[in-house]
Amino acid sequence: MHRAKVKARLTALYPPFASLPPGKLDALLAEASTVTVPAGTMMFDAENPCMAFPLLLEGTVRVSKTAPNGRELQLYRVVPGEACVLTSSCLLGKGKVIHTTHQQLADELGSVHEIVSRLLRSFADQGLVSLGREQIEIRDPAGLRAIAPPA
Repeated sequence: MHRAKVKARLTALYPPFASLPPGKLDALLAEASTVTVPAGTMMFDAENPCMAFPLLLEGTVRVSKTAPNGRELQLYRVVPGEACVLTSSCLLGKGKVIHTTHQQLADELGSVHEIVSRLLRSFADQGLVSLGREQIEIRDPAGLRAIAPPA
């Protein structure tokens, strides 16, 4: 994809980029990598740390986890304009306690409350987080990183 097309798609899908000071987006794009991945390709796995923040311009990414019995559990899908909550938490570290609601997270991710709640309950059941009223306490950052698909 040509740089001008990438810039146009990026600003259309991720509005904060459009409000950057003149030249800043061009400087960021000069450091960025554009990757085209064939359908069905495994992009990330739990064995590699997060090294970048993917901004999806086309297609869909399916985020899943493999259970100890080998069964694959689809967690959610990421489409252009959305962010992956697992990669975000891995890269940002978001502190020990995050003050937000399940609905606010769903809105930020372009998802629905039920999906976010199910995912957070799964993390809580694994001892990775503790859930409270309008807060999520990270109990096991390394455990979250281990299940986060690296960028």
